[in-house]
Amino acid sequence: MGMTQAVCFKCGESKRAALSACGACKSLPSTRNELMLSVMLTEGYLGASRLAFFARGMSIGRRFAIPSSDRAKLRDLVAGEAVAAQPKDEPLNPGVGY
Repeated sequence: MGMTQAVCFKCGESKRAALSACGACKSLPSTRNELMLSVMLTEGYLGASRLAFFARGMSIGRRFAIPSSDRAKLRDLVAGEAVAAQPKDEPLNPGVGY
């Protein structure tokens, strides 16, 4: 995805990658909503100025919801990240035969 600047979905601190653990609060996105919020809270998705706005708000305790207009796109992006993270020699669903 090429998103190199992100903020933590929980505390708003800056971090290098959307789906990595936060260095400040140690939170790691794991639920679908946390994953989608983490992908949204990136420079690649929001742009630098909007990301800074969200980070400032979160640093003072503000919480943001994912706009309904963005949910489908973010769900697809998160699904793409899961596929990209899967080892290439393993099936996506080991319980399903080929």
